[in-house]
Amino acid sequence: MLLQTIDRTQKDNYDFFYLPIDFKNNCNMGYAFINFIDSIFIVDFFLEYDGTNWARFNSDKICRITYGRI
Repeated sequence: MLLQTIDRTQKDNYDFFYLPIDFKNNCNMGYAFINFIDSIFIVDFFLEYDGTNWARFNSDKICRITYGRI
């Protein structure tokens, strides 16, 4: 469901997505990694999702986006 939400506006803008799953509790770990094919796509993604909650998911947690460090 998370990937479907992101794909509404970001489909084909990334080449890697990883959402770690805790199989013991049958839920995600609360973070994900996404690699955009061009840095220009990061701006729209950041403006759309940073500081928002995931309305489709029963959670009060707020999405925070940070850059990965290599």
